[in-house]
Amino acid sequence: MKRKLFFLLVFLYIVFSLSGQGYCKERYIADSLYRFRQYPEALGYYKNLLSDIAKRKDLYKIAVCYGCMEQRDSSVYYFNRALEKGFYYPSGFGLEKDRNLAFPREETGYEVYLNKLKENRLQYIHVKDSVLYRELMAKKETDQFYRHAISRMQKSDSTDTPLYRHYLAESRKSDSLHMLFLDSLLNQYGCWLGLDLVGWDGDEAVWVIAQHADNFVGFQEKCLRFLREADQQENTNPHNVAYLYDRIQINKGGLQRYGTQMWIIDNKVDFIRLEDEHHLEYYRACYQLPPVYIYKKALEGRYLKNE
Repeated sequence: MKRKLFFLLVFLYIVFSLSGQGYCKERYIADSLYRFRQYPEALGYYKNLLSDIAKRKDLYKIAVCYGCMEQRDSSVYYFNRALEKGFYYPSGFGLEKDRNLAFPREETGYEVYLNKLKENRLQYIHVKDSVLYRELMAKKETDQFYRHAISRMQKSDSTDTPLYRHYLAESRKSDSLHMLFLDSLLNQYGCWLGLDLVGWDGDEAVWVIAQHADNFVGFQEKCLRFLREADQQENTNPHNVAYLYDRIQINKGGLQRYGTQMWIIDNKVDFIRLEDEHHLEYYRACYQLPPVYIYKKALEGRYLKNE
């Protein structure tokens, strides 16, 4: 294990030395050490992150580090801090299945933990503004209808048809109307319409509108500023930041950082203008994006023609 840790640290040192960028370095190293179960070493990096912004997932991982180091009181303390910041388990998982913490059911406060976890989960899944949510979902449905239809026709070589041109025109029209709709909302609320207001699905719908406003790069940059703030508050899917940043860069003729934007050449999926191919996996990990090979495989199944 020590040998693996040595090579891991050497690798991380080389990555950061060559890249010359400190972007999310602390969290990337902390998460790498955490995955290797090097809890004392990971703990130091996670605690450094608290001086910036104490995110609920970082607080939870500190609790795990202390728990695996058999420092129960510290583990309980940081788990409670994570709960106060809104920590909840992903769907299908819960405190009773968490072997890292393994709080016994008879422990004082166990039921309080369960209730707080349920409350936190409802906070980010429950839709507070149902009218706004329905409006956003209707616009997302329209957006996806045209894009899926266009994709199917491209895949079947049906692009030289009046119907295909009609779908293209209607898609561009809806993109413009959706942009105006979202811009008015951003001006009204002064922030990203995220998880706390419209839940996971609504947050995705807002991002879809921003992502597809390609003819309005200034508007996309405005959305990105709001998105970054929401990400710092854990009020949006972190993927959204990476996707919109790359989209803006490509629309401006620049280089993408996170490898989210692809094009199809000779029935093969490839990246559009990368900023730094050698450290692409590192940048993707910063926003919890899956490894490149998984992403490309999904796109190949969706867009490539059967030969």
